[in-house]
Amino acid sequence: MTDQKPTPLAQQLEGKPTRPHWERIGTQKRFGVCVPLFSLRSERDFGVGDTADIRGMVDWCREIGASVLQILPVNDMGSGAEPYSALSAFALDPLYLALDEFPGAADDPAWIERIRKEGAEFNKASRVEARIVRWRKMELAHEWYSQYSNALLKHVMTNFTRRIPGWRTTFSTESLKRLRSSVP
Repeated sequence: MTDQKPTPLAQQLEGKPTRPHWERIGTQKRFGVCVPLFSLRSERDFGVGDTADIRGMVDWCREIGASVLQILPVNDMGSGAEPYSALSAFALDPLYLALDEFPGAADDPAWIERIRKEGAEFNKASRVEARIVRWRKMELAHEWYSQYSNALLKHVMTNFTRRIPGWRTTFSTESLKRLRSSVP
């Protein structure tokens, strides 16, 4: 048996496709926190942590010197509750939508008030029914998009579907099948 000296990580990454990513973030030792997004609750959410709640966790990580924040998958799970069985690698589960942070929402005080009131009702519950919260957020998101035909959202979606053709059709079809089987 030959004694082999461990090689530096940079040498181990030589010629590997992930090397540029490691060069960007560095290979120094780090520490961090791993949390499920749904557990990052706040007064403004619907009883389930959403994308806006990440900011508070990032601030806390900075305070304690953590340089990594890892969350469980947040991809759309359809009617399921298994984060590792997502419908898409690209779609955010509507459960995690921050409805009060939609583009242009800050300019509509009535929308913000409505979202805050509905969120407060869900926050009062002793047990959160993720399926019902997901469904309600989907209804509200559809209402917002239909009411405002938000140009920014259209622009983002158009650019995304140009880069990943066929995604919307496949995803929509699969989502519709799952939703039909899970209407509350």
